[in-house]
Amino acid sequence: MKPLRMAHEKIRGTRERIVSGLKDYLDGLPQKTRKRIILAMLGVFATLALYTFGKSLYDIGRDDGRKLNIGHAGQLPVKGECGGKIHHNFIKQYKDGK
Repeated sequence: MKPLRMAHEKIRGTRERIVSGLKDYLDGLPQKTRKRIILAMLGVFATLALYTFGKSLYDIGRDDGRKLNIGHAGQLPVKGECGGKIHHNFIKQYKDGK
């Protein structure tokens, strides 16, 4: 158990060092550069969001001939210790409010 805990602490320490280093780097950037980075990220997000929305709308109207096929699905047999009475007892309890 101790090696696992040591590995966890090592990973946690490495993560904290990386996060603090990145934070120090980003805090050192000029305000104008920060704004450019934020606007670029917003642009990428907006482009991808609009593409996803447009593709979804386009796909709604298309009929590729793909229909949901449920013919292979059937009722599964329920076997219990009571010879199938479990299902009926459950429905009876549900109707009685128990």
